[in-house]
Amino acid sequence: MGAVSIKNNTISDINVRITREGDSGNDTGSIAFYTIKPGKTEKWERKWWQVAFVRRDVDGKSESFTVVPDNSYPVD
Repeated sequence: MGAVSIKNNTISDINVRITREGDSGNDTGSIAFYTIKPGKTEKWERKWWQVAFVRRDVDGKSESFTVVPDNSYPVD
């Protein structure tokens, strides 16, 4: 298992969700979005590739991308 790190390089809050993993009711993670303040980094423990969903507070724009454990992803 490794961490997926998302760093907020914007001037306002971003809201991030990383997909859950698991089967048979043994899901790891949450369906919730988490706020990351400007300049801060948050980490999610995952075993497999996942999808990150990001919403920017400043303009309401969103993006999604594949994330791999043991890697960091900046949001600029």
